Amino acid sequence: LYILSRGLVSRSRRLHSAGAVWGEDFVLSNIRLLEPVKCWAMTYVEVMSLQRAMFFKVVEDHASRCPGLKRNLRRYVCWLATQRGILREARRRRRNDAMARRAMSFDEHKLTL
Repeated sequence: LYILSRGLVSRSRRLHSAGAVWGEDFVLSNIRLLEPVKCWAMTYVEVMSLQRAMFFKVVEDHASRCPGLKRNLRRYVCWLATQRGILREARRRRRNDAMARRAMSFDEHKLTL
């Protein structure tokens, strides 16, 4: 998880300023559902980060004081995994359709020769 404290970064064709957060998908266990966290510093930047293991340790340490914390986190993880899974499948189908169209176009071109 990354939190931009100061400066400007470019990420995924967007400009982010102080307060921007990315990498929240680090809660997912399936790495194929993660988005790249690569970004470019446009100015001097200050970034805070939190590793996955430390995050889950904090959740575990505060579970008794925040009874709904684990349930809410689990709900978020399921929601995010579902979204990413649907997007991944949509991209796969779009890629397969494009390949099939190219193959048909090639076959039609071959027939006309």
